[in-house]
Amino acid sequence: MNRAKGSPVRSALLLALLASGFLPSRTGSQPSPLDSGLWAFPGAATAPASGISAARALSDRWLGEQPFDNPAAAPARSVVVAGVLERLSRQDLRSDNRHFEEEAAFIDFGGAWVAVPIGAFRLTPYCYQPLLRLEDNAFSRGEVGGPVQPAQIQSNGSSRELRAGLAVSSGWGRARAGIAVEWTRRSDVYEVVEQSGSPDQGLRHLDFSGGAAGGQAGFTWGQDRLEPHAFSAGASVRFVPALTVDGTQRFELLSGDSVGTLRADHASGFELGASAGYRIQPTFRVFAGVGGRTARDWNGFGVKSGPELQWSVAGEFHDARDPWTLRFGAGQDHERDVAEGRSGLIGLGLGWKLDHSAIDVGILHRNIDRSDHPTSFDDRLVISVAADF
Repeated sequence: MNRAKGSPVRSALLLALLASGFLPSRTGSQPSPLDSGLWAFPGAATAPASGISAARALSDRWLGEQPFDNPAAAPARSVVVAGVLERLSRQDLRSDNRHFEEEAAFIDFGGAWVAVPIGAFRLTPYCYQPLLRLEDNAFSRGEVGGPVQPAQIQSNGSSRELRAGLAVSSGWGRARAGIAVEWTRRSDVYEVVEQSGSPDQGLRHLDFSGGAAGGQAGFTWGQDRLEPHAFSAGASVRFVPALTVDGTQRFELLSGDSVGTLRADHASGFELGASAGYRIQPTFRVFAGVGGRTARDWNGFGVKSGPELQWSVAGEFHDARDPWTLRFGAGQDHERDVAEGRSGLIGLGLGWKLDHSAIDVGILHRNIDRSDHPTSFDDRLVISVAADF
């Protein structure tokens, strides 16, 4: 599977590295450079798909006002597109190393949908990225005479899932139900460059991707109205399909080069949750949401993403006489068997309604706990633009 070039000495070094797990292998161990601990893999915190959901700290995920996590959604005839700016602050890497620098921010796609009424049904194609994490950093590792060999490290990584679906929903009185078929594609790229003088210094690259079909079903009850005690709720369950990912490992080391392929299976699982909204006053509405997902093994990588539990609450102030809406929220996210097992959520945002369009800006702040390390931060600024047609 591997090919080495150079002298017999270099070949011997490559064999030694293969035995230690630095080179491509089909064993059930986490492949290099993922085994370096530089990334959160296999952790998978949910990313907000719209400015509204970011500001509400994801408490409205299953409410059915947007189609991403509840296909019973019945938005007005409209098109919505959202972009995201991500800023990640890895304080755990900063505390363990010297001269730490990281990319300030990344701009990417958040989510989009188009809502089209067809008779008694609502047809809603949608697309979003439930998983999006981008990193690019550089630092000095170790000190002369210390237990760790000094080195200059540059690393960058991207982990994303793109999910596209087609939802169909219909209502009966105050109740509404919907189903959706979905296609999920996972795509990861990880790369490390080490300069240390060691025979195994150089470039380590790993990428893998794959896709599969799944679906979700959900329902909603009630309707938000500008009057006290108006209540609405929603719940949904999603089947997340098993994914077979194929990838490439490439090494360009002082001791020689190597290229290999790999394959792994990400087991299927389920996501489910429920959200509710209650209007205390005509101008003030509160939200609560709780949900999670089942554990999923990465067969072939020797790791798994454990079960997750997420909860959050939020508030929203809007006077019908004004064009603006103020939103805020807070919550927590717990995931087992991963490096970043717990994070706090804080959301804040502002919406502005025009005649036939709206702009919603939301910030979702995560404070991320890692054992025996300072708290890291993940901030998402999401801007949604909606237009009626």
